[in-house]
Amino acid sequence: MNISPEVRGFVCALAFLLMSSLIFTGVSFAQTISAKVPENARARSYSDGWDCNHGFKEKDGSCIEIVLPQNAILTSSSYGRGWECSEGFREEKETCIKVKVPPKAYATETFYGRGWECNWGHHILNDECVAVNVPPNAHLDSSGSDWECNRRYKKAESNCVEITLPANAYLTNASYGSGWECSRGYRAEDEKCTKVIVPPNAYLEASGDSWQCDRGYRESDGKCLILKIPENAHIGYFGNDWDCNKPYQKRRDECVLP
Repeated sequence: MNISPEVRGFVCALAFLLMSSLIFTGVSFAQTISAKVPENARARSYSDGWDCNHGFKEKDGSCIEIVLPQNAILTSSSYGRGWECSEGFREEKETCIKVKVPPKAYATETFYGRGWECNWGHHILNDECVAVNVPPNAHLDSSGSDWECNRRYKKAESNCVEITLPANAYLTNASYGSGWECSRGYRAEDEKCTKVIVPPNAYLEASGDSWQCDRGYRESDGKCLILKIPENAHIGYFGNDWDCNKPYQKRRDECVLP
């Protein structure tokens, strides 16, 4: 297809104008983005906004240099303090002081806390590690810094005393309290286990130390009395009372229409 010189010239001129406009727009957009990014920062490539360069932290919309105390290192975060103490040092009042590990202890991560822990079988006392004094009939607990009584014994101040097990009871694994519980069908009374007397029309509850009336019965003076259900009523949800059928309403001991 033959294109006249005039048309060809018009098309070239139009293409030049479009390219110039795109370049100018891109430069302007880049300049706008650049104008929003403060000094010592860089624009995010994955989202809007910017992040401070390494060694700087954000404050009031700008990036200020992080002042490192002695024996500290920079963190990867551009927010917050921006530093943490080197290994073997711990923070104290915005400075890093050397961790002094006492005898019978070992060094731990020093970013937080005192930077050391006592060895197994020792506990902290006045910033020192002293041996746990385990009394007879006791052993170290799972932490290794305290003790607990052996089975059949319970703690009494700083000692372990033998548990006196009453009849119809069994030992528990608890290191506190009496150290025993009554068997099912018995309840604890005055350091003894007394039998639970279940009246007729009742059953032993899941706890094993009390009873409940059967459905359709109501407790009264230690007995289970049958419910007297009036006309137009039914046994309620809990089984020890009654509710009126709809649309009847309860009025004293009967169900009446509203």
